[in-house]
Amino acid sequence: MWRTSDLWYTPVPMRVRVHARLVNRKDHDPLLLVELEGARDCFLFDCGSTDAIPKADLLRVSHIFVSHTHIDHFCGFDRILRNVLGHVVTITVFGPPGITANVEGKLAGYTWNLIDEDGPVFVVRELDGPRVTTTTLRCRRGFRADGPPVQGEIVDGVILADDRVTVRYARLDHQTPSLAYSIQELPFASILVDRAREMGLREGRWLGELQEAAIGTIDPDRTIEIDGQVHSLAKLAENLVRIKPGRRVAYVADTVFSERTLEAVTDLAGKADDLYCEANFQEADADKAGAYFHLTARQAATLALHARVRRLILFHVSRKYHGDVRTSLAEASEVFARVE
Repeated sequence: MWRTSDLWYTPVPMRVRVHARLVNRKDHDPLLLVELEGARDCFLFDCGSTDAIPKADLLRVSHIFVSHTHIDHFCGFDRILRNVLGHVVTITVFGPPGITANVEGKLAGYTWNLIDEDGPVFVVRELDGPRVTTTTLRCRRGFRADGPPVQGEIVDGVILADDRVTVRYARLDHQTPSLAYSIQELPFASILVDRAREMGLREGRWLGELQEAAIGTIDPDRTIEIDGQVHSLAKLAENLVRIKPGRRVAYVADTVFSERTLEAVTDLAGKADDLYCEANFQEADADKAGAYFHLTARQAATLALHARVRRLILFHVSRKYHGDVRTSLAEASEVFARVE
């Protein structure tokens, strides 16, 4: 029997899907948890209070992407440290200029004279325009730097790219550098099931080869045999496969609203599926938003509109509104249709 489930969006290799969720309430510390479907590890964007994350999930954290190190964005690091002690894990921390000193300062606040184990290891990557400085801090060394920092170059804002996702960053302005991030699934090959049926082709292992040829992991000039007939993989791919971009999630924390912010966010988050964006102030306090280098809900919606994202998720609403996020959502909805 022909099973469409074997044809639609069958990934080769297995497609890693990104699932993001805010850990804390919209008016509490910023912290976005990103699960990578089919993978053992997970990512954190910002590192506010981690009290709501179970220890088992903290042990899965492999990367932390810090916007800036104001206390509400970085205080959760200590609980992560406490829970990973005794475990041989490596956590890579990305952040703005000064993040290395911030992490070293956290670690230097404790005494490590009896520590002689191999883990954990913190790899700190300090992002400054097109440059990245990497410092490795090992538990066995009392979290002292493991050799001199290593300098590297960043191309097109890409700070992480593997066979699962691509992460980019942009520098925004919170009267201190504040970094925004986007995480993108890899493109995937989608089979046109109805057209395959019309051609009288039955399902089989050739579908996987077809997808591999379409995404370039095997030679598309190869031929394959289906029910005794020889077919060109390249020709089949042309007729039956469409390459689709994976989902993109963007994270914009504290920043002032400006033309430069609009340009940077549009470039980083353009056509993203989800934009998580701070909305610290409501429109009546727009003057305070500017003075404290924050966004209003309406300004966050303007960013979403210009970036042409599919959905806007507000967070980091000021506690001065006593849990009233409905006003912020309503103000954003006047500019952008899909707001949560």
